[in-house]
Amino acid sequence: MSDRTMIALGGKAFSVPRIAKRALQVLTATGLTALVSLFIVMANAFLTVKDGPLRGFSTWHAFVTRPDIIGTALLTAIVTVAFLYWNGSRDMKR
Repeated sequence: MSDRTMIALGGKAFSVPRIAKRALQVLTATGLTALVSLFIVMANAFLTVKDGPLRGFSTWHAFVTRPDIIGTALLTAIVTVAFLYWNGSRDMKR
C-alpha cells in the first residue's frame, strides 16, 4: 500500500503523504466549525445586542480562543476524519 495520496488544491493535484492530507482535512473541518459558530454568534448579536456585529465578533473571538473549545473542535474533527478513513477502507474491501 502506498503511503502517498493525491490532494487537489486550487485546481491542481499534488502527491502528499497520507498524514498531511488527514491533517489538512482536520484543520479544514475545525476552521469550518469556527466559521459556522461565528455566523451563529453574529446573527444572535445582531438580533439581540445594541452594539450588534462588533459585540458579536468580540464574543465569538473570546469563545473560539479558549483552549477547551479549540481542543474539543480538534478532537471532534480528528475522530470524524479517522472514522471516515476507517469506514471507507472497510467498504472498499467488500
